Amino acid sequence: MRFNYFHQNQAAALFTGMGRFVTGQLSRWLPQLTGRLGQQFLIQPNGKRQYDFGSHQPTQQWDLTTRLGNARAHLFGNGERTVVLSHGWADNSTCFHALINQLIEQGYRVAALDHVGHGKSEGKRAHLLAFIEAMTALMNQLEADGQQVEAIIGHSMGAFATLNLPEALLRQRKVVLISAPINFFDQMFHTLERVGISRRVMVRVLESIASQYQVDWQSLLGERQIPKLHGQVHLIHDRSDRFAPFADIQAFAEKAGLALTATEGLGHRRILSDTEVIAKINRIVAA
Repeated sequence: MRFNYFHQNQAAALFTGMGRFVTGQLSRWLPQLTGRLGQQFLIQPNGKRQYDFGSHQPTQQWDLTTRLGNARAHLFGNGERTVVLSHGWADNSTCFHALINQLIEQGYRVAALDHVGHGKSEGKRAHLLAFIEAMTALMNQLEADGQQVEAIIGHSMGAFATLNLPEALLRQRKVVLISAPINFFDQMFHTLERVGISRRVMVRVLESIASQYQVDWQSLLGERQIPKLHGQVHLIHDRSDRFAPFADIQAFAEKAGLALTATEGLGHRRILSDTEVIAKINRIVAA
């Protein structure tokens, strides 16, 4: 969907206000039904499913079992050290095309994940816990295969999912979080309210999903992850990012004591193909 946040007329404001009231009442009086309906309509990414990697084709492909279907992992190169890549919402592994090429040339093996409901993976639905589950499955499979995982790189929602990985998977590894929506849930609530959906609806959806994974969704908040972070976690973010405000990640970096590299004029996604950003990532991984 595309939302116009700056030119809502009074009629639109009235409509969205009524929508928030109606959906709020539904979530109050029919919580289980609201949770089920919300899962049908609010967790379906609309991204490109067919694509080609071009000059560098995967040497292997793994299908990883998750609750929502198999997630496809694409493995490139034959290096002894592996770098794991995790894309964002409604995206796929090709967003890392330029970075994959550079990492292969530097002698790394690359494991690029298509999350469930994205790219060449199965399913039509996805959510944060599914992202975390697929990444955990990939890390465990790499370790079982005897691979040395040197670094984990995530973009957007893939970065926020990386932040939420178990501490044991982050420990002693370089972690690069690009364009991370650190206040993920607040942004989601705000977006829904702007289009006339009460935040109570998404809370019901979150509670419904979290119960299936036996977790408390509030345990996934960005600030809750700070105690497990370490000095090898690096943040890269553009000052003009429209989807993940720079001020949020700057405050988080200061609170967590993390290194933050700021870029100018690259926005949320173009940052992935910037030559200086790729060079910075290469230096972090090789350090």
